[in-house]
This record gives sequence, structure tokens and C-alpha cells, in this order.
Amino acid sequence: MLNFTHTLSRRPNIYTISEDIDVFVAFETMNNRGKPLSHLELLKNRLIFLSTKFRVDQVEKNKLRSVINESWKTAYHYLGKNKKRPLSDNRFLETHFFTYFGPQLLNKNDDEDDGLTLWKYKEDDYYKDYLLEEVFTSRRLTETQEGAPQSLSVDSLYEYAQNLKNCVHIYYNLFNPTETSYSDVEKMSLERLRRLGGERLSVVLVALYQLEQDGAVRARVLILLERFLFLHSISPYIRDLERIDIQELGVKLASGQITATDTENLIAKHLELAFHKVHFVSVFTGWIKGAGYYGWKGVKYFMFEYEQELLAQSRTKREKLIWEEFERENFEEDYKTVEHIYPQKVVDDCWKKPFAQYPPASE
Repeated sequence: MLNFTHTLSRRPNIYTISEDIDVFVAFETMNNRGKPLSHLELLKNRLIFLSTKFRVDQVEKNKLRSVINESWKTAYHYLGKNKKRPLSDNRFLETHFFTYFGPQLLNKNDDEDDGLTLWKYKEDDYYKDYLLEEVFTSRRLTETQEGAPQSLSVDSLYEYAQNLKNCVHIYYNLFNPTETSYSDVEKMSLERLRRLGGERLSVVLVALYQLEQDGAVRARVLILLERFLFLHSISPYIRDLERIDIQELGVKLASGQITATDTENLIAKHLELAFHKVHFVSVFTGWIKGAGYYGWKGVKYFMFEYEQELLAQSRTKREKLIWEEFERENFEEDYKTVEHIYPQKVVDDCWKKPFAQYPPASE
């Protein structure tokens, strides 16, 4: 008989189970009935369970289990390192899934030619089901028949855990660039991408920083990605922008099918189409007349960047806006003033003439 403690509240519960029941499976099931574990936590438990099933000596099993524990310890460290902006377990695992398994899945979809895309693995967190029900299963420890997936081995689990450990460091740096040795242009672009919701680009960003060592190339790609996200925030209905699948582009980059320079050229081409094939100005003005600035999800990003540009041109370096406060729904009353759009003391004609016809706002 085995005893183990399982905590669902402040008071621990002690369970006694017979030796013919696998403690790892019991742990996974019980947590799903109580407070759900993150996909990352479930996967760790599954890998440790599999490490006990290999027909190798105990030393090898212990070594593999140690590597898994160390990889996940590193992952949790980086995901929670920035206390003000902790990173999502599930979002990171999804990103790693696409950079690690995406290339073979992309080739599989191409071979089947059934119109399926990598996006199906995002729907309802299907990537998690794929990991736990297709890849890391006890069934694959013994599968050897023709046409079956390659059997899992100690080395394959070791490689996966190490890859995840290396990936999380890059992932953290992308969303905390000020702590890195990246160039100033890269840091600025990554901060802007974060403010625009750059998590959506995490696959292509991780692939870019895994494979491209030239900071100048990376910087050019980042600038184009920011432009891409910004245009999407204005109007998701521009067809020429929708034709590029950034997720797939990231997977192709991770697989080596394309280079960082190829990625740069492909994004630039689609942005050019958006401006020249679509009458962008008319699309933009028409959209503004319909939804208005209050319907624009990127309006805070735009105004914040405008403020940063004014700050760079001014004689002061005092920050008036802090993004983490400005982006909140209920930000400080002081941030709601028109001062950030129209100066309190108008001096230049560029402000005076266009607005001369309007009377002062009533108090």
C-alpha cells in the first residue's frame, strides 16, 4: 500500500492506494477533479510517469527523471520571474509545441492535402490533447509495427525536456527585452510588440531568436512584425494582410524551410500589397467613420507611441505615461485629459490654425 498527500485546499488530504494503481495516473486524475493543473504541469507528470516504464536500469530512469524535473524547474522559474508580468504556462507550452512539433505536422498536412492547417491545434487547446494522447503515451513505448509512430525512447524524452528548457529562456527574453543584451532597436521593437499583443507572434519570434544570430536581420523582421500587427489592429478585413499566415511562417522558419531573410521578404511583400493593392487610406477612413476611434483596439498603443515620440523630441526625459497603468480599463483620471492630444499652451501654428474655428470646451 502507498500513502501520498494531495492538497486541494488549506488542509491536506492523505490517500492510501494499492500498489497495482499507478501513483502518477492517480495524481493526474485527482487534480483534474479538483483544481485543474495547467497543461504544462500535466505534461511534466506524464513524462515522469513514462520515465518509470522504460526497460532500462534504475540509474538511467533516475537520470531522465532528474532532467525532466530540472527542465520544468527552469520553465517555472522563467515564467514567474517577472512578478509584475508573469507569463502563461499554457501559452508557453503552445508556443513550444509549434516550434518543436510544428514542422512535422506541417509536412503531414501538406501530404494529406485536405486543407487542414496548423491552426486546428490551437482550437480548444487541441495541441494539449495531441501531446497527451498522441505523442507522450504509454502505447508508444511498445509500438513497432509498420506505419506506427516511432517508439518513444529515453533519448527522445531527454531531448524534448532539454529543448523545452532552452526554449523558455528565449521566450522570457522576448517579453522582457530590457534584461537582455539585444540591440536597442530590438529591445524597442519587442517592447512595442508586447504592447500590441505580440503573444500572437510568439512562434515566429521564438523561431527567429533560435536560428538567427545576426541582430540586424532580427531587428528588421521585428519592425515589419510590428507594422503587421498595427495594421491588423486597424482593420482585420484587409484581404492582402489576411493571406499571410504568421503561425505557419514561424513553423517554416523553425523547420529551416525558410530563413529569417525569407521571412523578412515575405512579410514586406504582403505589407506592400496592403498599401498598394488595397486603397488603404479609403479603407482606414471608412473604418474610422464606422466604428470610430473608441472601437479601435490599438488606440492606446497608438496614443502611447505618439506620446513617446513627443517625449523624444522634447527637452525633458520625464515619463508621463507608464504603459502598464495606461492600458488598464480603469486607468487614473489624470490620464484621461485632452492634454495628451491637444497641448495646454498652444504656441505653434500647426495647432492654432486647424483648430481656430472651434470654441474652447466648456468647463
